[in-house]
Amino acid sequence: MILNQSNNYPPKTSPLHRNSPKKKVKVIFAIVGDEIRDSKDHWSDEVFVAELQRREDAYLSGAAKTYTLEQSVSRAQQSIKKKKKVSVQTQTS
Repeated sequence: MILNQSNNYPPKTSPLHRNSPKKKVKVIFAIVGDEIRDSKDHWSDEVFVAELQRREDAYLSGAAKTYTLEQSVSRAQQSIKKKKKVSVQTQTS
């Protein structure tokens, strides 16, 4: 486990113990610990690294289409509106 089990601060009798950040980390780690331990090391995946390199090269050469934050938000909002419109039409049919 990542956390040092021998550290007893704050003392268990302290009201701070319940809200201690270390205690919260322990709880979170208990919930998602297996996922953390079992996660894949993407940097050893040659296909993944090659794809990142391809994308970086395309970006640096100007071949990749890029979008500003405003453009991305606008496109997302338009997509949501379209899905809502289709959903309403499906429900009324």
